[in-house]
Amino acid sequence: MSTSDPFVHVINHPLVQHKLTLMRQKTASTTSFRTLLNELAMLMAYEVTRDMPTQAIQIDTPLESMTGRVIDGKKLALVSILRAGNGLLDGFLSVVPGARVGHIGLYRDPATLQAVEYYFKMPKDMPSRDVVVVDPMLATGHSAISAITRIKATQPKSIKFVCLLTCPEGVKALRAAHPDVEIFTAAIDRQLNDHGYILPGLGDAGDRIFGRTHDNRNHNPGLYQLSYSHRRGEIIARVCCFLTARLDICANVSDYFSILAAGLDTKISALSCALSSAK
Repeated sequence: MSTSDPFVHVINHPLVQHKLTLMRQKTASTTSFRTLLNELAMLMAYEVTRDMPTQAIQIDTPLESMTGRVIDGKKLALVSILRAGNGLLDGFLSVVPGARVGHIGLYRDPATLQAVEYYFKMPKDMPSRDVVVVDPMLATGHSAISAITRIKATQPKSIKFVCLLTCPEGVKALRAAHPDVEIFTAAIDRQLNDHGYILPGLGDAGDRIFGRTHDNRNHNPGLYQLSYSHRRGEIIARVCCFLTARLDICANVSDYFSILAAGLDTKISALSCALSSAK
């Protein structure tokens, strides 16, 4: 799909397309997938930050003093949609290490495909910041729309959305809900299937980042969603609520535990399977 929409940017750089093709292959290992995703994020960050504000500073070269310009990184906030968004976040932080970081935790209800929020934490002084929201996949658009709606309540200066892959349905939904938000992607794929997966896509980005595979999804995706994703979301939500309610600790430590809870997929998967067996 090509687009003439000035708010939708497909990054067609040869290196981006090369690495994306390698990631799409089902034979790509978890290590390879993570490495390629990190490299892609850094390459995409170049385009996304093209209009970032800079500030003048005085420096000394080996020969004389001069005025140079540097990225005003403190004015940028990177917001990751947990859990898969962290795969792009690391690459962006490699390029703009001075950026502040926010997280929003969402999981997709298997029955409605709607986004359910379980965590929300933004940097301070959001009205003075430009925000870049990162999530590898823009499929139905529900998660992106929900995340951006919540972020807009903090009144940032601007918002951009960055994804690895999207499809016409996702682009249309996000543009309709938030016409002021620019979309940056490496590719716009053909369509969604009946279970909300992008085709041809690359599979479940979160699963591939965290090294989890489920062959039964190919046979019965609906069963997979009901037996795993729904319980996973419930478990993560309960863990985060418990930590928020029970732990009287500093914000940074609280953030750490909440994000850790969102990322412990191996343990959550085991607990989810146990719950499924018990039922």
